[in-house]
Amino acid sequence: MFEEFSSVSIEKALNSRVSTGGFLLAGHFGKRRNTALFASEIEFCFWCMDNTPRISRAPLKVEFQGRTASPTESKLQQVFAPFKPLKKGTVAWLDPTPQGYGSIEQTALLAQRGNSQEMIHLAGAIAGFGVCMIGGTTVELVPMIRYFSDSAPENFVKGNLPEPVRNGKSSAVECLRDLPSDTGLGPAVLSEDEIGQLL
Repeated sequence: MFEEFSSVSIEKALNSRVSTGGFLLAGHFGKRRNTALFASEIEFCFWCMDNTPRISRAPLKVEFQGRTASPTESKLQQVFAPFKPLKKGTVAWLDPTPQGYGSIEQTALLAQRGNSQEMIHLAGAIAGFGVCMIGGTTVELVPMIRYFSDSAPENFVKGNLPEPVRNGKSSAVECLRDLPSDTGLGPAVLSEDEIGQLL
């Protein structure tokens, strides 16, 4: 599955510059692609979201192109199929806010949503699409050219830290496939310290 992306190492994916910026910072972190998003890229995005370890059992809901599904109840990859090329795709989270602002349940749900959003960034780095955040609940997937070179891209401002190593032997796809689907923690046993450690 997803053999076309399996050659990308986890180090290269985590240290790439492709998945940040979307429209506004494309010149800094990569270049826009003239083609549409490929169906395989969109499917891979939802496969990655399906592999996000769960730390909340609240009914998280995701909307894509007018369709809604809950990753705690079904596989997004299956619900949103079949996939077709798109100029851009919009993913939104429609999860309800648990009762009790600042409660452990609400914190776990927000952390779960954040982890899911981070997984989309990682999927983009592996498959080659950009991610543009809109507020805290919506992202746009945009076609971009992967930038895996060790040299800095145009307009990149070098910092004081050395550049990270981008070459590795472990396939990012295989690493994501081996992630446990559930942390084993639920609202009854979660604490603020545990949530902080998970993040």
